[in-house]
Amino acid sequence: MPVTGTPATQRSSASDWRPFERGTMKGWLTLTLPSKMIVRDCSLPREPDGRRWIGLPAKKYDSADGSSGWSNLVDFADKAAYRRFQDAALKAFDCYRAAQPVNTAAAATPRKQAADDSIGFDDLEPLDL
Repeated sequence: MPVTGTPATQRSSASDWRPFERGTMKGWLTLTLPSKMIVRDCSLPREPDGRRWIGLPAKKYDSADGSSGWSNLVDFADKAAYRRFQDAALKAFDCYRAAQPVNTAAAATPRKQAADDSIGFDDLEPLDL
């Protein structure tokens, strides 16, 4: 059920929520940006103090010394664009979840994304990609 007011090509949306409760991790989602770029497998961590953010897709790497880490597959060139993205992506996620029926059994089960299963909003300005 899209939010009206802006043509579909000019709004961002969140969809395909997959709950995953482990530590601070709450789940995974897909974001669609105004540029028509789709970013899959974004994470949604939440700290005990309530802070949350959208984690961009990352790839695990192993160093020669045996340590490992994560490298973002997508990133932002400046902090202002990153903050705008975070604010807009979290609003999109909140709109998406607010429109979903509350069903505790279904909430624990990943589901397939329907063609019209996204909620848009008007707050994110298109990024020059």
